[in-house]
Amino acid sequence: MHGSQPPEVSEEDVRLFAADVREALDEYLRYGQEQGFTCQSLLVAALDGHPGLVAGQGLAFALAGWAAQATTPATVTTIAGLAGALLACSLTITWRRLPPPD
Repeated sequence: MHGSQPPEVSEEDVRLFAADVREALDEYLRYGQEQGFTCQSLLVAALDGHPGLVAGQGLAFALAGWAAQATTPATVTTIAGLAGALLACSLTITWRRLPPPD
């Protein structure tokens, strides 16, 4: 709740969550590279049509639920937003070096 004290989160919980985020980002980037995508829209389109999407979303919801047990939903949302921003920055830096699509 706004104005309340943030809950305590152990260093171990932070470490484990950060490791999960890094692993997910690595898989996302690896898939894009393996498929030869040169822009984010191609990667997003491929993932939207990928049969593992529903399973991936289910896993993301499960991880968010697990994390929300250790902290507040607002903290989980903030961390997920930060992870998304880091992914966007990583993709921008990675794909900026690639030649434009034909």
